[in-house]
Amino acid sequence: MCRIVALVNTAVPETQRALRAFRTLAGRGCVPKGQPPGHRDGWGVAAFRRGAWVTIGRSIGDAGRDSKYPAALRKLRTAQPADVIIGHLRKASIGGRTFLNTHPFIHGGYAFCHNGSVPVAMRLKLGAAWARRVRGSTDSERLFYAVLARAAKVGPRQAFLGLLRRLRASHDYTAMNILFSDGKSLWAVRDANLKHPKAEQARFDRYYTLYLGTVKGTNRVVVCSEKLGLPGIAWRAIPNGSGVEVDIRTGTVKPFRL
Repeated sequence: MCRIVALVNTAVPETQRALRAFRTLAGRGCVPKGQPPGHRDGWGVAAFRRGAWVTIGRSIGDAGRDSKYPAALRKLRTAQPADVIIGHLRKASIGGRTFLNTHPFIHGGYAFCHNGSVPVAMRLKLGAAWARRVRGSTDSERLFYAVLARAAKVGPRQAFLGLLRRLRASHDYTAMNILFSDGKSLWAVRDANLKHPKAEQARFDRYYTLYLGTVKGTNRVVVCSEKLGLPGIAWRAIPNGSGVEVDIRTGTVKPFRL
């Protein structure tokens, strides 16, 4: 249960405004009905630039109060602009509040963050080589490496969407709201399991949301769990059970269904 954001081709001032607005969701962001407020169990920001993913900041602290968060924004402001930035505010479900359990997860040319719980991911067979790469205790990290284990054979898009489509059949998840990128494309998926026993009571339809923000006539794109108050950006909800693929170079957005 978390908040996620991705920024594609945004200019430095816009990036700063977006990540400051995103930070406020650590305290006031939407939570499932009946849950205590806040997404305060850690945060992370990663950026793809010069052909590689780098961690800009990561902490188990509350992003709304953690001095490392503004330090990460300063690091972004003084560095070369990034092609894509992914951020995450954690509300822990599976796996404790530890550094190794903070998102985004990065390996090689890939980055991944997740909002929701996918217990079935803990039972996925990764193979010995990939299983050794798992360092934390979250379902999200295991889901990430399950994608990468398949990506070498079929490519990242087919590996990612194919695995999600297979896991949906189990119904053993609350949501698979995910941002996944290889630095060339960004895949953003919204999939709240409305057949879950707690879906109606906890209002999964209102919590597990994902919005696409675009600036007309530009290649700038923002994806976030909630609309951010940013000037010039038009927002629209990504329908449940679907997603968008963003070409990071051009900003072209292609919707798809799971």
